[in-house]
Amino acid sequence: MHPILRVLLVLTALANLAWGLFALGLPDRAAELLGFTLNSPEARGEVRATYGGLILGLGLVQLLALRGPRGQAWLAALALVFAALGLGRLSSLALDGLSTYTAGLGAVEIGLALLLAMGSRSMDPETNRSRGDSEA
Repeated sequence: MHPILRVLLVLTALANLAWGLFALGLPDRAAELLGFTLNSPEARGEVRATYGGLILGLGLVQLLALRGPRGQAWLAALALVFAALGLGRLSSLALDGLSTYTAGLGAVEIGLALLLAMGSRSMDPETNRSRGDSEA
């Protein structure tokens, strides 16, 4: 795997971890940054689960996939997840109208899906290691 690609994948995983922890701990502030307010315990729970726990979990899986067994398959699966998120944002743009928030996050999610797909393709399916990594 090209070193720049690896750095980008690690940085995006760390960003997901940080955002997930932030949304878990401060759901009202996370919602405010996203442009909406939370007015019930159910709404806070939804932000903690989706923007907190789910995104935190995706970041953890991404980091583990970069070195763990079956890394190629995990990165490919994550690429599909982020592509689906981006598709959801694109459908919102088509059905609900233009939103810079939705367009921006959709671009980020599709970009991350492409990075993850590139990372997956650079993994050796025989060894489940990045092509070019030493056996150290």
